[in-house]
Amino acid sequence: MYYMNGFMNEGCFLMGRRIPLQVFLDEGLYERLRLAAKRRAVSQSDLVRRLLAEGLAKEAPVEADPAMGIIGIGESGLGDLAARHDDYLVETYRGRRD
Repeated sequence: MYYMNGFMNEGCFLMGRRIPLQVFLDEGLYERLRLAAKRRAVSQSDLVRRLLAEGLAKEAPVEADPAMGIIGIGESGLGDLAARHDDYLVETYRGRRD
């Protein structure tokens, strides 16, 4: 995977506004990062961004999480349920009392 002008070769990744992040590394990892960045002729920050993006791209997308299957499980078909939920609860309660 490579980057050119802010684009990742897979997908449409464009670097937007950058947010600073401070990370503490042990000496061994820092030295590996320093040498790898030097070999690739990129900054250490750029290499960290690249490797982080590649690592996160390998994770399963949120949609693959089995817990996401509960979304919509209680779908009522009523378009105004959020706004009128109290009215519907009263109607249901009254219907059970009759």
